[in-house]
Amino acid sequence: GDVYKRQAMACIEDDLGAPVDAIFAQLEREPISAASLGQVHRGVLHSGERVAVKVQRPGLREQITLDLYIVRNLAGWLNRNVRLIRSDLVALIDELGTRVFEEMDYLNEADNAERFARLHAHNSRIAVPRIHRQATSRRVLTMEWINGVKLTNLEAVRDLGIDPDDLVQVGVNCSLQQLLEHGFFHADPHPGNLLALPDGRLAYLDFGMMSSVSREARTGLIQAVVHLVNRNFSKLSKDFVNLGFLAEDVNLEPIVPAFEQVFGQALEMGVSRMDFKAVTDDLSGVMYRFPFQVPPYYALIIRSLVSLEGIALSVDPNFKILGAAYPYFARRLMEDPD
Repeated sequence: GDVYKRQAMACIEDDLGAPVDAIFAQLEREPISAASLGQVHRGVLHSGERVAVKVQRPGLREQITLDLYIVRNLAGWLNRNVRLIRSDLVALIDELGTRVFEEMDYLNEADNAERFARLHAHNSRIAVPRIHRQATSRRVLTMEWINGVKLTNLEAVRDLGIDPDDLVQVGVNCSLQQLLEHGFFHADPHPGNLLALPDGRLAYLDFGMMSSVSREARTGLIQAVVHLVNRNFSKLSKDFVNLGFLAEDVNLEPIVPAFEQVFGQALEMGVSRMDFKAVTDDLSGVMYRFPFQVPPYYALIIRSLVSLEGIALSVDPNFKILGAAYPYFARRLMEDPD
């Protein structure tokens, strides 16, 4: 541990070009948490502001480059030799690789955090830590220390006098807005990165893994949901072509009854009770029978929604993301000129 602590301090001095004491009035040598790619230390700036300082793990870049290289070669081989996998694995891994390298550059994360804060500035229920640029570099990120409790720690949230369900709703609305309005979303809404604050706000902490969705894809997504809810399966199959899931020349005729089969049952129960994970699982079955492909950007959206649903379920076991989302979709449709 000591070697590591020395390395972390050396990394800070190296990257920020000044002794630790010149930048921080105090900095705890023991990290409070180890993130996947770095670790977080508590500190205080000379201005008296409390901060969280994230320092990258030494040797990380080399390690990850090697891992990605190996995985990518393996994916190429799988794609050539195993016919089942329709998705372009190499493209998926490249997409993920791009995200990982972005995640390793804290300047990029600082930009993301500031952009996210700007986009959600009007939302009085969302908090984003301020970035201290003078103490931030590629491998060191210094941000405002935020006092709160993890959203998944229900007892602690209730002790603050806050209703966890209400906060989940705030989070779900915020996520849908990220996905459908701004097209700039958290690809990894990890439970540890969402805090409940005493004043009733929800704080987002980690902006390493952000992804973008084009305007066409956002509009297409909204259309698809509406066609789904209205049981217009032939239009839904065309949406899948527009979103890049099906090639232009695919015969859609046999796909329509397959959709009917997958979604018909789920819809009987009503949108508010549709289980996103169950539906995506059923849908994968259909995807194997027809020449579907998953566009790389979309894999991140699904991952984001599945982890979001997971967080919500840990707070409210009966939570259904599609039910929570539908009022939002309906409102957007009525307001959106498109």
